Amino acid sequence: MSNQKVNIFISYDPADKAVLDNLVKWMYPLQDEVNIWYYNPPPKAEALSLPWQLLLFWYKAPNNTHHYHQVYNLQKQHAHIYVFLTSHHALVNKSIEADITLAVTRQNSDEFHQMRLRDTQDAGDWRTIQIFPVVTAPSLWQKQSRLARFKTIGPAKSIKETTPVEDAYMKIVEDLDKAVKKIAANLAETAQAVKFTQERPGESFKGALPEIRPPEAPTPLPDPSKLVYKPVQYFSPPEWFGWAIIFVIFFSALQGLLPDRRSGRFNRSSIRTDSTYTNPQFELDREPIAPPDDGKTPLPLPGPDDSIPPIKPLKY
Repeated sequence: MSNQKVNIFISYDPADKAVLDNLVKWMYPLQDEVNIWYYNPPPKAEALSLPWQLLLFWYKAPNNTHHYHQVYNLQKQHAHIYVFLTSHHALVNKSIEADITLAVTRQNSDEFHQMRLRDTQDAGDWRTIQIFPVVTAPSLWQKQSRLARFKTIGPAKSIKETTPVEDAYMKIVEDLDKAVKKIAANLAETAQAVKFTQERPGESFKGALPEIRPPEAPTPLPDPSKLVYKPVQYFSPPEWFGWAIIFVIFFSALQGLLPDRRSGRFNRSSIRTDSTYTNPQFELDREPIAPPDDGKTPLPLPGPDDSIPPIKPLKY
């Protein structure tokens, strides 16, 4: 058996979102065997709180919508089972009509099915792409929808008409489980045939049906990581932290504008150009030291033009 999971794509109208949610819950036991894809766009980024709008006025939240639709389109193009929730709402949904066109086109070009069809007239069980309508409510879908030629899965009546409704979801999951196992076997058979052809070119591959001619390699799946949407985390800081930053910036700017009147610190605004001004803080607490008053007149200091007499050596 192949380790490749079977991809299930569910197309629905927004009015049938409740049915979709219940169906996905019932399909939870199949999660190890299938990938379940449906339209589930990410929510839009919430606007930043007021303080952060003031601080980060240039910030724009990342737009995840474009990236999500790229992944969503890849998922639709690489599904193995297409499930269409059919109701009177779905009949007028243009998006569902586009999904039907894509599913029918891919089923008609199913490479493995066409290979089997060349060698046997009974190739219906060898499809790797299946289309299943699921009737959610009574409508005229069998007359107005292109899905009328496909076999439905689930109860004989619509989900809304089935009582209890749990029986309807149980029948849908049971039918899907059978289809998943069959497609998984077909995918494993295809992988085995391709491997045989690559190892032994020119020989015929004998699989479940006799004398099957070597198939060409099917279209490879993209990198699995490209089929999984990983949302970008939005920047959402706490509002109180923004107000705290604004408070600090405001009072820091206010302190720089007001004069500093605290003592003991140098302040340029207190500088005076008056030479007679003395700062009382630096005045001495005692009288300066003066020469002793012994009645003698102190010798005058020599001026710049006076010559100093030579010093006579002492005689002993």
